[in-house]
Amino acid sequence: MLVRFVVENFLSFKDETEFHMLATEDDQHPTHVSKTKNGIHLLKTTAIYGANGSGKSNLIKAIRFLLELMVKGTANEREIIEIKPFKLDETYLKKPTKFEIEFLIEEEIYAYGVVIFENRIVEEWFYLVHNQENEELIFERKTNSENISEIKVSPELTKTEKEKFRYEIYAEELRANQPFISEGAKRKLIFATNIHNILDGYIPIAPDSFSLKNFAFLINELQDANTLLNDYIYKIGTGLSKLHFEDADFDVEVFLKEQNLTLVTKYMSRHNSVRFVTKNNKEYGVYYSDDKLKISRLYSFHKNSAVEFEFKEESDGTQIVIGLLGCLLTILFDRTILFIDEIDRSLHPQLTKKVLEIYTSNLAAETQGQLIFTTHESNLLDLNLLRRDEVWFTEKDEHGATQLYSLSDFKPDHYGTEVEKGYLEGRFGAIPFFGNLEDLNWSKN
Repeated sequence: MLVRFVVENFLSFKDETEFHMLATEDDQHPTHVSKTKNGIHLLKTTAIYGANGSGKSNLIKAIRFLLELMVKGTANEREIIEIKPFKLDETYLKKPTKFEIEFLIEEEIYAYGVVIFENRIVEEWFYLVHNQENEELIFERKTNSENISEIKVSPELTKTEKEKFRYEIYAEELRANQPFISEGAKRKLIFATNIHNILDGYIPIAPDSFSLKNFAFLINELQDANTLLNDYIYKIGTGLSKLHFEDADFDVEVFLKEQNLTLVTKYMSRHNSVRFVTKNNKEYGVYYSDDKLKISRLYSFHKNSAVEFEFKEESDGTQIVIGLLGCLLTILFDRTILFIDEIDRSLHPQLTKKVLEIYTSNLAAETQGQLIFTTHESNLLDLNLLRRDEVWFTEKDEHGATQLYSLSDFKPDHYGTEVEKGYLEGRFGAIPFFGNLEDLNWSKN
């Protein structure tokens, strides 16, 4: 689970900016909170509001950037780490970019950070966090201007002279543009391998509507979620009565090669699932199950009919809402952390709210997944649906830099129980500012 994320000098984030999933003492919706063994209470859902261009999507991009760098690393010394510093202040073009992230894995909290400048990882650190005052070193890395790295590791990793010598070699061979955490996974070092596998397997990102549709195929692996999905698609007004998955009984990789679909395998190296159409116009979904590629077809049935429809024959809105339901139910039954930019895209406002009601009403104390999404849909600002600390806002300051803050920063008497009304009236900021259109002097011809 995500605990905290910090970004500095990246996209619209100028100075150090923090986003977190820490719950307040608010006792509303207790199933929305996960209680860890060390006393930290983490939220399972966060909605991020803000005007267009305020930096909502940039927060998702920043988290995505760091996670992909941690998991994938760089391929060679020529690969450029695509840092995009804050551009509206020239001095920041000559400053480093910093990321920090804390996450909970199997009841332990880990803190990772990296500082990047001129395609060089200047600093990098990884700690096991016991509490606010007690952190246990896993490794620290510093790289000088000559691209030579020095790595300090936990005494537990260097108990023998042989182990010490190994890490000295790792430091000598480490490329300046390569994170040690991803290099450690490639070298199968224990401290990195476990973290790498978990981050790679449980943190998908749905950046657009097409990717969101792919999540429908993941439900095939979760029987309870599959049953629950069919219970709900009938009730939300899509016109469908049920979905049916049909597993293919042939070798996936051979099939993809025969269909000349090598790009699918390449795509699967970075995503949890993908859907594609074959030469004979049949649609399949490919996804990972127990580290193996599996393939299936997805059919839908309409109310009062036994006629099968392929998933691709349904409307875009229907495909998106089923994909959205699919990924939300995956969170309920797995440890997935899902980031969705513009969750309300292509959906009716009431349908978006209904889907989130389904998700939040099924959250249980043992749920370990998280949903972090951006939206413009004000009708989701309902305290019967979300807690106050589950709502965040983005707004640009006078310098064009994104500021992040939570609804819980405001006293309840600032808006009463009508959060949506307060937001639309601008009491929390994070809404568009419109100038006087008459000043544009448009012709009335």
